[in-house]
Amino acid sequence: MSEAGSEPTIIPDPYTLLLLNYPDVVTVEQMCEMLGGISTKKTAYKLLKVMSTSLNILNKKSSCSAKKSRSETYYN
Repeated sequence: MSEAGSEPTIIPDPYTLLLLNYPDVVTVEQMCEMLGGISTKKTAYKLLKVMSTSLNILNKKSSCSAKKSRSETYYN
């Protein structure tokens, strides 16, 4: 139990702790290491391609909805 007036214990996010040793922008080799040792660069590049495609799709959807909401604001 905590004493009266003491602050609660903050438990850090485990992913934050795992990624503390890496910079914000990483190389493919570092990414492989971060993901538990992906064995080949080929797999890493496939993963990057899939992620990039997914992000592009999400960006297109969000920009379309933003354009729609702006046009509704001006014309309604």
